[in-house]
Amino acid sequence: MKKIFSLLILFALLTSLSHFAIGQTKNRFGEDGLLSDIEEQVSFSVTPSTPQPGESVFFRIESFSTNLNKGNIAWFVNDIESARGVGRTTFSTITPQVGQQLSVRAVISTEEGNTITKTYSITAASVVLVYEANSYTPPFYKGKALFPLQGDAQIVAIPSVIIDGRQIPRDELVYTWSVDDKVVQDASGYGQSVYFYNSDILSQNKFISVRVSARDSNAATEGEIFISPTSPEIVLYEKSSAFGVIERNLANITNTLFSRELELIASPFYMSAQKSTDLNLEYDWKINGVSLDQGVNNQPSVLFRNEEDKEGNARISVRVTEENHLLQSLMAATNLNFRSNASLGEITF
Repeated sequence: MKKIFSLLILFALLTSLSHFAIGQTKNRFGEDGLLSDIEEQVSFSVTPSTPQPGESVFFRIESFSTNLNKGNIAWFVNDIESARGVGRTTFSTITPQVGQQLSVRAVISTEEGNTITKTYSITAASVVLVYEANSYTPPFYKGKALFPLQGDAQIVAIPSVIIDGRQIPRDELVYTWSVDDKVVQDASGYGQSVYFYNSDILSQNKFISVRVSARDSNAATEGEIFISPTSPEIVLYEKSSAFGVIERNLANITNTLFSRELELIASPFYMSAQKSTDLNLEYDWKINGVSLDQGVNNQPSVLFRNEEDKEGNARISVRVTEENHLLQSLMAATNLNFRSNASLGEITF
């Protein structure tokens, strides 16, 4: 009887374990069986992750649950087959124009006889970054104000995102700003299309980038701009009563003075100032190393006059300092050669 009772207990245990194992197997595979697990373990990578319109984009599929190198893989672009082959785990194509959608589908026939489908969609978009440096240039300057050492600028993102034929306004997009690949959380967010960048005292070169994305859409794009600080410079111009400012830099050259007087203007380029008479700018004019009198010194222009008919020469220099930016202190100088018919032994003002 004991033997029969032991056999009954053993049979009950085996039956219970069998039901447990079946339940565990059912829970693991689910209603779709093993194929659902394999599909989840097939990854789809895209390079670059946010390609520009008309740019080559590369796709790769990988898996640790099945040997893709032995599977037959077909690639479809917008439902049209573009490539097929055994072990064809990579594929490349060209992204469409802004607003058009690219759908890439990989259909994998594994060596186990399963079929796995992976799809990736891209809505083409683009963004252009431009910057405006907060630095001074003279009124007649026709170029772009450059970014100065220890300066600041505003970088503006100009995106082109079209969804269902509608151009998405700039203030309806999400912006993620980064400096040297480090996200600037405070500057990022919905509608943040302008980033105000302030350079530190090191004034190093910086890569500033932005990722632009649309809400409730896979449309996204990235752009970057390289900011390289420029050393400010001082240009010395002559101001003529007859011709106005003569656009010829007199710095570091010798100039012969034919008239009785000469007005020099120190024009600062790319300094953090709004105008040449900005209160943060200080001018220190010198003749042969001696500063001028305080009454005529701290200003952007000085009138030099010859009072006697003697030959001679003098070195005229000026140092311009921006009070709040230590790296923006610089100097320019010129040499004046006086002829006997318009020379002076002493320069008076």
